[in-house]
Amino acid sequence: DGLVGAHAKAELERVAQDQAALRRVAELVARGGAPESVFAAVASEASALLGGEATTLLCFEDDGGATVVATCGGPAPLGTRIPISPGDDSTPARVLRTRRPARTDRYPQATGPEYARRLGIWSSVGAPILVEDGVWGVLGVTTSDHPLPAASERRLQQFAELVAVAIANAHARAELTASRARVVAAADESRRRVQRDVHDGAQQRLVQAITTLKLAIDAMNGHACPGAE
Repeated sequence: DGLVGAHAKAELERVAQDQAALRRVAELVARGGAPESVFAAVASEASALLGGEATTLLCFEDDGGATVVATCGGPAPLGTRIPISPGDDSTPARVLRTRRPARTDRYPQATGPEYARRLGIWSSVGAPILVEDGVWGVLGVTTSDHPLPAASERRLQQFAELVAVAIANAHARAELTASRARVVAAADESRRRVQRDVHDGAQQRLVQAITTLKLAIDAMNGHACPGAE
């Protein structure tokens, strides 16, 4: 009973820690924090919850590779390009294909991805970041000498969902800004068009008035009395 009680207490503490970390990130997202700030906070919080393990946030590129956009103790520095081939059996590649969390408990030294050997990655766990029905990226944790706990995927997924919300919010803000710019540009163009119409109309009326006046003067001169000065 004592062992069960201790286990239950540890589980409650873990849940409380998870919720506190998620709340901190969620508050940053709710305040409209820049995506880069959210990325860094997620990497730091997720790493802390998983015992300080190396955490990396990857953004998938159109060419099939991925770029490191945030890291906390990760083996690849910010901005590193990670090649991912169609037949790759790495954790990021499987996340991209399946849109689901994935893990590799030990990369085979002979047939594993070259970048895993180069970076000294033993095992990894990744959770997808889904934005607008696509896999935007993956939040991953890696180790150099041991597999990760069984609950790692679920814990990472909660942070990945917050990253997705931050990205979607940023897209919405950008679209709103662009929409406002289009409205302002349209209003400016309408105002310029009205000004041109008014100006052109006034010019035409002025020309007509001058022409009419000139004709009237010519007519008066034509009908002047003989001998008039």
